[in-house]
Amino acid sequence: MAQRIGEAVVKVLRFLGAEGVLELIPVRRAAKKVLESYPKARFVHYSRGILYVWSDDPATRFKLQTSNRRIAKAVNSLLGRSVVKRVILRKNPPSTEL
Repeated sequence: MAQRIGEAVVKVLRFLGAEGVLELIPVRRAAKKVLESYPKARFVHYSRGILYVWSDDPATRFKLQTSNRRIAKAVNSLLGRSVVKRVILRKNPPSTEL
C-alpha cells in the first residue's frame, strides 16, 4: 500500500508541475554526505541544477570555492546521473536550516 501512495504522490507532483521536489530529496542527501568533508559547510538549497552551500568559516569558504567542480562531480557520482551543474557559495547565511 505504501508503494501505491508513493506512486500517487509522484503523479500528483508531476501533474502540478512540481517535479523539482522529487529531485530535491536525493540531491540534498548526496550533498550533505559530500559536504561532510567540509565540516563547517552547510547545504542551503538545490534548484534547477544549482547547488547552494554556505559557511561562515573563511578557510572552509575558500575550500568550497576552489572545490566547487569536485563537489558537483561527487554529488552526481552518488546520484548516478548528472544533476548538479554548478555549486554556488552563498554570501549570506541561510535564513532557515533545511
